[in-house]
Amino acid sequence: MATPFDRTTICLKVARVGTPTRYLDGQTYSNEVLLAPDPWGYYTGTHWTVEPLDDGNVSLHCCGHLPGTTYLAASAARGVYLAPDTSDLGAHWRPSGNFSGPDPAMELDNYLLNPAISPNHHAYVLAVFQPYGGYPGNSVGLTGTPGPVIVGSGQFLATTIFSIVPVQQAMIGKILTFGFLWVQSPPQYLDGRTGDNSVGMAPNTTYSGTRWKVVDHGDGTVLFQCQGDNPATYPYLKGNDDGSVSLTTNSGDRGTRWTVTQTPPQFQNGTQVGGGYNFQCIDQPDAYLAAYDRSMSQPADLIAANGNLGLAAYWQILGTP
Repeated sequence: MATPFDRTTICLKVARVGTPTRYLDGQTYSNEVLLAPDPWGYYTGTHWTVEPLDDGNVSLHCCGHLPGTTYLAASAARGVYLAPDTSDLGAHWRPSGNFSGPDPAMELDNYLLNPAISPNHHAYVLAVFQPYGGYPGNSVGLTGTPGPVIVGSGQFLATTIFSIVPVQQAMIGKILTFGFLWVQSPPQYLDGRTGDNSVGMAPNTTYSGTRWKVVDHGDGTVLFQCQGDNPATYPYLKGNDDGSVSLTTNSGDRGTRWTVTQTPPQFQNGTQVGGGYNFQCIDQPDAYLAAYDRSMSQPADLIAANGNLGLAAYWQILGTP
């Protein structure tokens, strides 16, 4: 079933009113699916790419930064888990719900499961909360009952409805760090130099310019506001006509608008060798933020896609304390 979110990366936030803020979180190193309190920081498994399948269903590809199994799946025997690929029919999902409007939401229905799950062959991902003891909101299971339910004599709250939050939207208002991990050792981080409005790469996140606040521009794009403290002018990241990157204190300048997309990580022998986040400068034709130019010599640059971004334009996003 096609959705407006096919081939995009989303976060699935528990939609039930009165429950703690939690997001569906794939633990790629352990095959588990749990709930996390935030879609950033250590919780990279809260990002899911919706991928259409040939049978008309979709898979949800977990974008967690640790190697392991990556597709959301379910079975009568195992409940909800991560599968290595979509040959597991438990990884085929039929989303339903309200996909339009300001607050899109969905239920994840695995109708291919054993009918023992439910007489009507429906099986929904169920977020379960235990507010009266233990760590709240850390459980995921299956139910054959559509819609919000209450189980267990009022001791648990549960819901099958998840709000759909695109990754770019989930960034708004957060202060984040953008890391480039492919070539340099140790890793390098995007660094705004507020003293002279230049942009480069820093060897670690102790540099104040590696902290960026994501600001909603209101037109489907975002601004990246540098939080460097020398001096504390908090300028914005800007892609220039000549392909360079700099800072500007004017948020309305050409080159300050960006969009964010994500490709699921790719691993080889336990090491990430591809995938990540791309930052496109909307005011410059086909231009993406890159840690280096194509020669891998000039730090912090814009790079034209030309059908092939190259590793220099793939970033990891890290939460900040």
